[in-house]
This record gives sequence, structure tokens and C-alpha cells, in this order.
Amino acid sequence: MKKLMALIIVSALTASAVFAQVSLGGDVSSFFIPFRSTIDPDGKVKSTAAVQDSFGGPDLNTSIYIKGVSDLAGFNFTLRAAYGDGSAGGAQTVRARPDMYVWIKPLDILKLSFGTMTDDTLAGKVGASDFAPYVLDPGKLDRLELGDSQFNIFTQFNPNAEGSGDDKGNLYAPAVSAAAMITLTPIEGLFIGAFIAPELNGSNGTKLGDGTNGDFYDVERIYKNIQFGMGYTIQGVGLARAQYVGWRNIVELAFQLTAIENLNLDFGMKIPWIGDDAKNDAVNFNIQRDYQFSLGADYTVGEFNVLCRGDLAFNGYNKTTDVLNGLDLVVYAVPSYNLSFAKAGLDLGFEYRGVDKKGGVDIENTDGTQFGAGIWLEKAFGAGVLKGGVTGRFPLEWQSKEQNTDVFIPIMLSISL
Repeated sequence: MKKLMALIIVSALTASAVFAQVSLGGDVSSFFIPFRSTIDPDGKVKSTAAVQDSFGGPDLNTSIYIKGVSDLAGFNFTLRAAYGDGSAGGAQTVRARPDMYVWIKPLDILKLSFGTMTDDTLAGKVGASDFAPYVLDPGKLDRLELGDSQFNIFTQFNPNAEGSGDDKGNLYAPAVSAAAMITLTPIEGLFIGAFIAPELNGSNGTKLGDGTNGDFYDVERIYKNIQFGMGYTIQGVGLARAQYVGWRNIVELAFQLTAIENLNLDFGMKIPWIGDDAKNDAVNFNIQRDYQFSLGADYTVGEFNVLCRGDLAFNGYNKTTDVLNGLDLVVYAVPSYNLSFAKAGLDLGFEYRGVDKKGGVDIENTDGTQFGAGIWLEKAFGAGVLKGGVTGRFPLEWQSKEQNTDVFIPIMLSISL
């Protein structure tokens, strides 16, 4: 670790001789749960505690970046690391994933980036609460985002940098090992982007494509999986955008309304189809993703703010199993108020999951509902944020089973430099 830090510092100092500006920064977050009470349907109580990230995984999440920028060229190195195992008695490990890319602007309107990157220029503009995973159980959401729910509205370039899988639903896409991104800004307000990823890794660790000499992949496969999007800012009105996400076989449309003072309103839809080429579209050929509609709003008046959203997914279809997804609806609201000493707020979340069908017949035990609520205080200390409160997941029925009642006392530390 000392050698790695030394290398990073030396690289930053060396780069400063070439680039007009070199910056070093990062962010770190972690949750301490000093008390969790779990009450099963029979009334049995179990009390536990933990240090974790908000999804119950590693104990600490961090990103450290070095950026070198001149007028026409630059580089970015971001190391995303997580420490911990997340399972009782599991070995503690460090998992790291670097984002590394270089970019150049041969023309004022053209930018080329090569490496591994993400881009949020067109992504959804209304997100979620830090406490959302303690209000709704994220393990029950496999078709809608919870922590990064802004991507329900409109997906970022590089839809799933982590590559959780390739055959589950809207959330999942192959991991990207290397890509090229080309962006154009030909006129004021217009952004056009193409994300081309030759190397896609499946959930089983295999490359998705016919490799040659270890690093070259079938060109038809590559460009069939392209992600291409554009957005146009209408001054005083909002941001309209559209994109095609090739490896998900989805077209996305969204509009952010900014014309109303103090209101940020963002609406998006996703329209899928089934792949039509079994040989070159092995991932999507048998899967039609859900139709999806999402609306998010963030409104402020004086010291009061309310963030609310609704996300709806339905009719995803798997040709192999002949299973049609039921409706999945998530509604979430976060009203808050700036007091003299801190911000106080509430979290309210609800999910309804409709029944799936196989061959037109209902599949038993595939529907359910979950509900949760929380109250919290948040205060900034320089570059850091301290947030703490009490949340609960309440005992509604899920897949014909009574659920536990869960009460959490989450305390979050978040620092960004």
C-alpha cells in the first residue's frame, strides 16, 4: 500500500510538469449501525450491530482520483475500493476497481476518450436518499435501481461499470473492461455521445464476443452493443435526451423540466425489444427488458425541501422460460426542513410487486409489498457530513411469506475532498 501511494504521488508530481492543472481528491463513506432489532413473525427478537456501506456490503467505500487537465487534453485515474466481506465471519478483503482513461480534443466540438470511464452528462437528474436501503429492502429490487435511482430515469454512459450480471433484468449489464467514448457538441446546448466497448465481461467471467489474439473482438458484435445518446438543452425550459443502449436492447427517452423556479422535474421512459440474432446477441436474444417509466421531482421553498419519485417496470419477458414479469412499482418521498442547527427529514418508501406469469398463467408466490419509514438529522462539518436517525421496515407480505419487522439506527459519515 505504501508503494502504491508513493507511485500515485510521484505520478501526480510528474504530470504537473506537463498539464496545466493536476488535482488529487476523493470521497469516503461508511455507516455504523449501533443497533438493529429484527422481530420475526412469531415475535422472536434478535438484536445486532454492524459497520457497513448502505447496501450491507463492505465496511468502507472510497474513491481516490488524480486528474490532469490542459486546454485540449487530459487524463483521469480513479481508484474505487471497498474493504470488508459483508458476511458474518467472512474474511476481510480489499476489492478495487480502477477507472483510467485519457482524453483529447482535436477540435473544439470533438472529444475522444479511451480507457474505462463513465459519463453522467445525460443521466437522470433526481436521485435517492442515503437511507433508502434501510427503509426498503434492496434485496427485493432486482429490476429497479434503489441507491442510484436517477438511472431509472435515464442511464449513464457505461450503464453498469460494476457488471453485476448479464441476464437478470433492467439493472444488469456486462462489465466493461475497456471502451472508447466519442462526444460532439456541434452547437450550443447539443451533446452527442457514443460509447463503444469492445470488451464486455459476462457474469460467468467469459468475454462476450469472438476474441482474436486475446484482445480483438468481433466488430459486428461490438457495434451492435453500442450505446449512443444525445441531449439538447432548451434555455429556460429544460433538457431533452434520447439514447439507445445496445447491450440491453433498450431505447430511452427523458425530459428534465427546469422552467419552474425551485423545481427540478425529470421524467424518463425505457422501451425494449427482444434480440433477433442468437449468434451475435447471446445475452439479449432470449430476454426482453421491462417497459419502464420513472418520474422524479425535487422542490424547494424557503427552508423546506421535498424529494419524491415513482418508478414503474412491467412486461419484461424471457423467451427461454416463457415468464412475463409482473408490475413493479416503487414510490419514495423525502420531505426535509433546514433548522438552525441541522437539517431534519423523513423517508417514506413503498414497493408493490405484481404476480409474474408463465404461459399466461399466474406464478404463485411472486407478488408482494414492502413499506418503510425513517426520521433523521443531517449536518455538514466542512467537507464532511454526519447523518443519523431511526428507520424501520414494516411487516408486509412478500411472496406469500410474512416479513420481519426491522428497526435500524443508521449513522452515516461521508467525506468528499
